[in-house]
Amino acid sequence: MGTKEYDRLPKTPPFRRVVAVIGSGAGFSGTPGVSPGSLAAIADATLDASLDGLQRAKSDDGLAYALFLLTQITQAARQEDFLAALHGLGLPSPKVNVAAPLSDVATADYDIHDLVASFTTAVDRQLRRDQSRTDIGEMAQQAAAESLVALCSPRSETLFGSSLETVKDALYSLSTKKGFATLTQDFFARLTRRYLLYHLSRELSNHVGSDRRFKSIDEHNAFIRQLDDHCRVCSHMVRRFAGEWYSKHNWEGGITPRKAQGFAAHAIDKMQFALKQKGADDGG
Repeated sequence: MGTKEYDRLPKTPPFRRVVAVIGSGAGFSGTPGVSPGSLAAIADATLDASLDGLQRAKSDDGLAYALFLLTQITQAARQEDFLAALHGLGLPSPKVNVAAPLSDVATADYDIHDLVASFTTAVDRQLRRDQSRTDIGEMAQQAAAESLVALCSPRSETLFGSSLETVKDALYSLSTKKGFATLTQDFFARLTRRYLLYHLSRELSNHVGSDRRFKSIDEHNAFIRQLDDHCRVCSHMVRRFAGEWYSKHNWEGGITPRKAQGFAAHAIDKMQFALKQKGADDGG
């Protein structure tokens, strides 16, 4: 990734606990004779260890800009000239002519992946301009792209294929109070999962084998899925206020990069609180 800040697994006590739990024996929940709680213990320890890194993420420019751009492209879907609105945000598409009326390009071969490619390019451009690329920023960029694909694909892909108009309709569904709350929850769940797995990926691979914690790749992947579930449960804390924040600030003159930075910091506070509560609730 962009920096070497996280090249090695941090040597904090929480991460040592993670390593100790992973290496404590073979098998996991779903394997006959193995306690269902063993896998949850690994996930809880991992989540506890994330708190310091999430604190640093509160001031990350890349995270703030990715979130800001999500607020802007959802609002772009509310504009009559969707293409022009995207162009104004620095997200033109090579597949369509921005000068043409929307009706003339509605059947163009355009899908959510084209929008995501433009989104990713715009974030890259901003990070290069500000020289603010970090690991957290790249994770946020990737999490945002994943969320857009996951949430827009079902609505934008029809029996007749995808077009600029169907992508606009899908993105419009995320521009409501409820829709943006869903998008934000998905984004922060994916960001947190990426952050945790970035730290743990090297260590986890050392614990796959017949005499180790994960007897197979399937068992290793089951742990990843449970970790993802933990992150999604915790991100409900963000969902509760994201929609109201989005509606309020759009009504009061629009969302700026500075407002997005403040929102990101507050959202991470909520995630940290939820992670701590999750550990306490489960006896972690």
